[in-house]
Amino acid sequence: MFALLLTACSSQATAPTTPSTILLPETSVPAARSFHFHDVASDAINDGNTWRARVTVAASDDTGEPVEGAHVVGRWSADADWPAECTTAGDGSCDIESDSLRKRTATVELEIYEVEHARLTYAPERNAVPDPDQRPLTVVVRKP
Repeated sequence: MFALLLTACSSQATAPTTPSTILLPETSVPAARSFHFHDVASDAINDGNTWRARVTVAASDDTGEPVEGAHVVGRWSADADWPAECTTAGDGSCDIESDSLRKRTATVELEIYEVEHARLTYAPERNAVPDPDQRPLTVVVRKP
């Protein structure tokens, strides 16, 4: 609650007036309930005889604020056993990067199959990707 202190004055008053306090209800912004990826980007990193793939996801909640702490888990199509996961930082983004790939590997895909947050529900249908109904979300990275 907010308190507003008012003092009424009258030219007819002979005694000091007593201030009145009026309580006003706080207006609050609705709490976010869900989040989605507002951006999914990929790039390839040239490492001489090999290359690496990187996928960057950026999450925001249903009020448009960045989401920190979303855990994103996926797997690379190159039959790799390296980790494919990240947790979003304060700006809502995180990178998932592959290990080194041979130059003869023309493309690699990252399939994101698990997205979790401690208090928000993932809403994949709101993802800003060409096909938001695609489950799991798959991102293709082409060699440099």
